[in-house]
Amino acid sequence: MNACPACDTVWNATELPQNCAAHCSRCGHHLSTNRTNAFEHALAFTWAGLILLAIAATHPFLLFAASGRQVSMTLFDSAFSLFEYGQGVLGSVVFTFVFVAPAALLLTQALLLRLLISGRPSIWLWRFARVLDILKTWNMIEVFLISVFVSAAKLASMAELDLGVAFFAFVGFTLCTLISVNLIDTVQLWRRIEALDR
Repeated sequence: MNACPACDTVWNATELPQNCAAHCSRCGHHLSTNRTNAFEHALAFTWAGLILLAIAATHPFLLFAASGRQVSMTLFDSAFSLFEYGQGVLGSVVFTFVFVAPAALLLTQALLLRLLISGRPSIWLWRFARVLDILKTWNMIEVFLISVFVSAAKLASMAELDLGVAFFAFVGFTLCTLISVNLIDTVQLWRRIEALDR
């Protein structure tokens, strides 16, 4: 039995037909969606996100040209440059939420989905699922991406600005992460885990 997160109405999480959704009978809140091959699709986007993150971390992100000088900035510079200006706490926060947390999220998600797709019971299923639930709360890469767009718009008026390979890779990484997370329905995830543990 599950409770509606909007109105606490108790509902029975019976197995849904494929490509069907369940809504609360009282308030109409969306409860669950059973998509065909959702875990397989989520795993594909997860691996794509990890590859794009690796590209984003190892290539130039932005290139500035002003007064005859050209400066190349990487994603790591966005965090480590804050340490140089005495903003160690802020630099640690940026590094954690832009690199560590998203990478941990995708790695945990990849391991969990691989176990689920294999169909073999494992004591790690519950642990990975709980860790994934915590990491999703701290996933803020879209906030960082929006701040980059705002900063780039302001810098474009002061200097010649070129977008590097890492910028487009990071956009793709953000989209892959958001899509993979949204493909995993929490109710269907725990139903699959419970089925494998029986």
